[in-house]
Amino acid sequence: MTDRPTVHTARGPVVGRRAGDVLRFAGIPFARPRRFRPPEDVRPWREPRDAGGFGPDAPQPAGSSLDGLVGAPTRPWDEDDCLTVNVWTPAADAGRRPVLVWLHGGGFLSGSGSEPWYDGTRTAAAHDVVLVTLNYRLGVFGFLRLAGLLDGDHAASGNTGLLDQLAGLRWVRDNVEAFGGDPGNVTLFGQSAGASSAAALLAAPDARGLFAKVVIQSGGVLEPNGAEEAESVADRFLRSAGLDRSTAAELLTAPAEQVLRRQAAFCATTMPDKLGGQLFKPVVDGDLLPTGLLDAVRAGRTAAVPLVVGANRDDARTATGVGPPRPVLEHVVGALLTGLGHPVRETLADYAAPGRDPLVDVMTDWVFHRPATELADAHARAGGAVWAYRFDWCPDPAERPLGACHSMELPFVFDALDHLGATDLYGSAPPRHLARRVNGAWARFARTGDPDPGAWPRYGEDRVTMVFDDESRAVADPNGAAHGRLWRVAVGGDR
Repeated sequence: MTDRPTVHTARGPVVGRRAGDVLRFAGIPFARPRRFRPPEDVRPWREPRDAGGFGPDAPQPAGSSLDGLVGAPTRPWDEDDCLTVNVWTPAADAGRRPVLVWLHGGGFLSGSGSEPWYDGTRTAAAHDVVLVTLNYRLGVFGFLRLAGLLDGDHAASGNTGLLDQLAGLRWVRDNVEAFGGDPGNVTLFGQSAGASSAAALLAAPDARGLFAKVVIQSGGVLEPNGAEEAESVADRFLRSAGLDRSTAAELLTAPAEQVLRRQAAFCATTMPDKLGGQLFKPVVDGDLLPTGLLDAVRAGRTAAVPLVVGANRDDARTATGVGPPRPVLEHVVGALLTGLGHPVRETLADYAAPGRDPLVDVMTDWVFHRPATELADAHARAGGAVWAYRFDWCPDPAERPLGACHSMELPFVFDALDHLGATDLYGSAPPRHLARRVNGAWARFARTGDPDPGAWPRYGEDRVTMVFDDESRAVADPNGAAHGRLWRVAVGGDR
């Protein structure tokens, strides 16, 4: 097997590299972005294109959250050339292997398919699968709804990042067979904003047939913005940027760096009010997204797609272990409980447990566990196959007081504990057997539609959930059992 393999894609030949026991093709353009408009096809090329290195990121603030966590160097971004895919495959042959397509997280503001923890080398080699990661437009460039403020060619603004993901999935459909993959057996998986994206695509009619299974990890609030809310965000952003509805067209030609500075200033003053949600995210626009996710699921339109869905035990802690400022957390949790009609002091006492922070636990339930459970309940009731999980493992608190925080599961999903930053994050002895188990379950789900036959039961009325830890085990309704009536009311009533 050559160390510089060539694959002929629909647009032209690409030259990859050997990476251990697999082949890696990086930085392959799948579409060309147009500001506030759908992506367009890339021009074909005849000469072999070097796919030995990752392409630039989508425009974003310097250093994504995951970069800061693992200490990776900041990568360059380029508005015009950011839409690329990366492929890891055991062989570019006629193998028709299962395909996993990863959507990265980052709050719809940052991140990249080339983050060090998303390396597909071990997954592809250990499980004979093809793994694909991709970039999509972020923040204002990907999810600012300006429909009605610009001409009709910009009507899709607000969902251009989602359209990028669709273009990436179409590239997989049209090209992955040349990389040894099966375009009829594609599993879409993502974390955080990537999970919310996967949920939106699950509800998008245009995405039907582009994937067969979905894994949703710590998606947070899975529902997209309504059009009215998205337009309110746009109005507030314009005011923050010194513009208004009549001058919004200035954003078409403003330098990308200037737009990012305006975005950063807007988020710094507005994000505390959006704790647990995102300002910029997919929009129910009546076209690409006719409805929200749960409406589509309850109507049975997603029942044919098997799901794995879950979250981390302490997701509301940030990956740095610092978490939201205490006064902000107290204010938001208090307003949440009051709005639900629950006394704040008594409810927090219900959540109190040794070594636990009730504020973090309430927010984790509301922002992460509740949406995951609502989705799992609705999908199961509609006749869909679903498996639920909760990731509980965390480092020794004496070494790293992080809990099972947001993003903690990522190196386990990719079996990437040897990668940059993992030792610093996880302490001296992370459980490699757990990485092999989680990584194997995801790959098995991609291959067969069942993540762990015999050990991980399918989700149903008992809400059985796989709890991943040093000693993983299936537990009936672990969140509801822990937090009583507030939890059950939050997901639609006592059982």
